[in-house]
Amino acid sequence: MALIDRLFERRAISPQTLFRTGADTLDYGLTSAGVSVTADTALNYSGIWACVRLLASDISTLPVDAFRRVGESRLLLTPQPSWLRTPDPLDPSITRIDHFAQVAISLLLDGNAFILATPFVGSAARLEVLNPRRVEVKKPSGAPEYHVRDPRGGVADVLSPIEVIHVKINAKPGALRGMSPIDANQGSIGISLAAQKWVERFFAQGAMMPGFIEVPIGAAPTSIQEMRDDLQKRNGGWKRAGLLGFLTDGSKYTRTGITPQDADLANIFRHQLEEGARIYGIPPFMVGSQEPAGVAYASSVERSQHYIDHCLIHYIAPIEAAYDRMVPGDQRLRDSGSDTYLKFNLNALLKGDPAARVAFYKGMFEIGGLSPDEIRSKEEMAPLANGLGKDHYYPSANFTPLGTVPATPGTATPTGVPQ
Repeated sequence: MALIDRLFERRAISPQTLFRTGADTLDYGLTSAGVSVTADTALNYSGIWACVRLLASDISTLPVDAFRRVGESRLLLTPQPSWLRTPDPLDPSITRIDHFAQVAISLLLDGNAFILATPFVGSAARLEVLNPRRVEVKKPSGAPEYHVRDPRGGVADVLSPIEVIHVKINAKPGALRGMSPIDANQGSIGISLAAQKWVERFFAQGAMMPGFIEVPIGAAPTSIQEMRDDLQKRNGGWKRAGLLGFLTDGSKYTRTGITPQDADLANIFRHQLEEGARIYGIPPFMVGSQEPAGVAYASSVERSQHYIDHCLIHYIAPIEAAYDRMVPGDQRLRDSGSDTYLKFNLNALLKGDPAARVAFYKGMFEIGGLSPDEIRSKEEMAPLANGLGKDHYYPSANFTPLGTVPATPGTATPTGVPQ
């Protein structure tokens, strides 16, 4: 383990440093568009960066807890795993948010996330997200092996599933690794990167002449040179944009180059946003698209629900399923048949406006779904004094607690608080 500790940095990995140059980056060669598409270069693509930033931020900032399942009951696990609060005790600067951001970024760029658990998965005291470009998965005898590559060459260590959590998305049948969204969309990303680089080069070098000046036959070279120098002096540079120019001696100007409108980046950026949203399954409005079809949802709650159902859950569910192995399971709980699991709280994205929240809480309160203290907790308010809001529900007149026989006509309606 000491060797692994030396190989991998114990600090939060930003999108810029997750995949380094050299040994940490696989060389895919040039695409048909003439550019190399890697995890590094893809982050220069504004649509990819916007999508990765959005998903990594949303996933890492969601509340997450460990629960225990006993029969039909779902109870908060006490105490919570220590790694949920401090994933790496050796580096307290890596918070839960930093840790899950690294996991999300690894998934979004590579399709895989490898988490080293020390001393082992079943009793993790320290978690470290490995660089996926350094990990090769093999399966020589049924159980997978994770061969960690030393950046200086060769294999540094071989880890087992007891030591590593492997989260993957978009895995092909029989594949040992998930498929990278960047690899799967090299062609379309390469086209946009090539277009962006062409416009950047045009603005930086200005090598394409905007036009020609036709002079009469027999004009002296010195007069042509003087005319060119005079035009450059009087009209060259952005500070003199819009000034009138004059041609004499029968000269005529013919435009041949592209105009600033032709080199407009707005269309390129708009295409990049739409393409990035398509690659990651994000509703376009979430990354700033103003296209009419991308902003057609009526309310913020509907937008958030659409985002959760059709995008976010596809990345959160694999993380939850993989991390279940690190939550103390039924082997360590006294209740027979109990189980444990990790769960992200997606309700944090569905709060909506105050009026909608009040209506939701009122409905849950009346059917016995939430007590006053549970409602106050969701709004980050202190419990009611003297325990008045704990496990008390006040149903409406039409509410009948489960297991209660409805009153027959002419008899008194049962009263009391359902327990």
